[in-house]
Amino acid sequence: RRGLSQPATMAESCSRLLRRTAIMLLLIAGGVQSAAHGLARQPAVRGLARQSEVCRLASLRAPLRPRTAPCCLGRARDEVEVAEVEAEAGVSLRTSGAPILTDFYGRSRSTATEELDAEEDSRHRSVVKIFTVSVRPNYELPWQSHPPESSTGSGLVICEQGKNMILTNAHVVADATLIEVRKSGSARRFVARAYAVAHECDLALLEIDDPDFWKRISPLELGDVPHLRDAVDVVGYPEGGDSLCVTSGVVSRIELQTYEHSGQNLLSLQIDAAINPGNSGGPAFDRSGRVVGVAFQNAPESQSIGFVIPTPVIRHFLRDVTSNNGKYTGFPSIGVVCQHTENPQLRERLGLPKQGGGILVRGVHPLAADVSVLNRLQPDDTILSIEGVEIASDGTCEVSAQERVSFAHLVHMKFPGETCAMRVLRGGKELLLQVATLRIERLVPDVAESSPAYFIYGGVVFMPLTMGFLHEYGEDWYEDAPRELTALWEYGQLSEADEQIVLLSRVLAAKETVGYVMLSEKRVLAVDGERVRNFKQFFLKMREAASSENKFVELTLESPGGNAVIVLKHESARRVDEMVQRTYRIPQLISDDLLEVLGELEVASGPAHK
Repeated sequence: RRGLSQPATMAESCSRLLRRTAIMLLLIAGGVQSAAHGLARQPAVRGLARQSEVCRLASLRAPLRPRTAPCCLGRARDEVEVAEVEAEAGVSLRTSGAPILTDFYGRSRSTATEELDAEEDSRHRSVVKIFTVSVRPNYELPWQSHPPESSTGSGLVICEQGKNMILTNAHVVADATLIEVRKSGSARRFVARAYAVAHECDLALLEIDDPDFWKRISPLELGDVPHLRDAVDVVGYPEGGDSLCVTSGVVSRIELQTYEHSGQNLLSLQIDAAINPGNSGGPAFDRSGRVVGVAFQNAPESQSIGFVIPTPVIRHFLRDVTSNNGKYTGFPSIGVVCQHTENPQLRERLGLPKQGGGILVRGVHPLAADVSVLNRLQPDDTILSIEGVEIASDGTCEVSAQERVSFAHLVHMKFPGETCAMRVLRGGKELLLQVATLRIERLVPDVAESSPAYFIYGGVVFMPLTMGFLHEYGEDWYEDAPRELTALWEYGQLSEADEQIVLLSRVLAAKETVGYVMLSEKRVLAVDGERVRNFKQFFLKMREAASSENKFVELTLESPGGNAVIVLKHESARRVDEMVQRTYRIPQLISDDLLEVLGELEVASGPAHK
């Protein structure tokens, strides 16, 4: 049309027409994009919102600079021409007064769209990358450590009791000698330190003293447990790149899962978004921008299955450590072993109706004895409800029409020492009990960030059995470790508060230890017929035996089919220890904690004993 009013060559007319058509298409695209971002704020169109948000790469966005026309036209054009196109079309496809902008890569955007992204950019600035140098204890050779290892993870900024901290996974900073944190879009690293580490729930809090780190960064808000099929975005720094990465998915399952870092069963969200190494510790956002969990593990044998620690577990951890000055007390239990009551014959025997709930108490932990006998659970009790929530015959309780969760979660949300209100069937009568929750440690303790305890005598290495020792068998330790040891971890119960499993972990080669190598990795049951209760008592008993008039010390080892026996001669033991200490370059024959025990004995006994 313009060619009719002003003389022009055919080439100029075509060029002008193509240019104006390109402007119109870009303006339409900008309007559609702005509309999509507007829809992203509405929950009724989650699918569209997710598609528009997945396409954004916030970490790569550079400060926008205004130009007079889209860069795809090849040269600058006056904004008047854009306005003419709008006037001819009879519509305004742009927000009033919003100039067309381009970013570092030449991608066209408008300031109106940019304003809509500002909130998301602020959230992403609160997601940090964590660099860790760690030195793991060597439980195979406990007098030395593994070589230093470097790893990366993710974290998020939160505010707890008025103080900004970084929340991440415990396995990201486990055994760390150096922790550095880098903000999104920055090249500078800041030194951090661990304020609290909870290996049981795989969470940790970090502190940074440098005030420069906290500039232009805002703490993220914790949300609630999402519903099934709710959309989530996982943000972090996975392997394969150095910049921020966003993956999207939906919540597909909410139930108790095994936390691989500790072996504990706690509440977890299963999502269909990819969670890869490096994602650990990064947040999962809902559509309102609130944190619904922290990414922590995946299913390597499956595709696009990730697991997220939900906010109830996070809040329990935060309340625990902040109220105890960084000390972690953990999740409690009621100290019972239960059985499902789905079988109709069993229900009839227990006096339960054919259609109903309840779980049978078939065992009580030795340490779960309450002061009040009336409020103590007993074998053959049937638990009908906890805190007013009915317990089904399979041990679950209803969350919604399509969701159920194990009754153990109701107990986990308590703190050690608090009570659970329970309705119990005992001997055909219903009772209302206030059952105390308590912290019961495993017979095989969880991961601990300390040097392993050990004791070498006669060329034989002894140490307590811990998760650290089992982890020396690799990622598939449950399958590769001796079955007797994994059974102790899985089913073992403390009979005394200070009980420990003492292990003959290794036999060092010497002519005096010939024939004993096959007895490695066996549990020590007794020393000269006296039962072994814990590692300290075992050490003192061996020290006592070495200073006695007896020529030998006899150790009883647990072994399938019958106990095995090891006999060590005191006279040759000292000579063998000197030899293996030189050969294996062992700095000392006992660990530092046992040296402290000896120091305490010398102080208590006085100069005469020394």
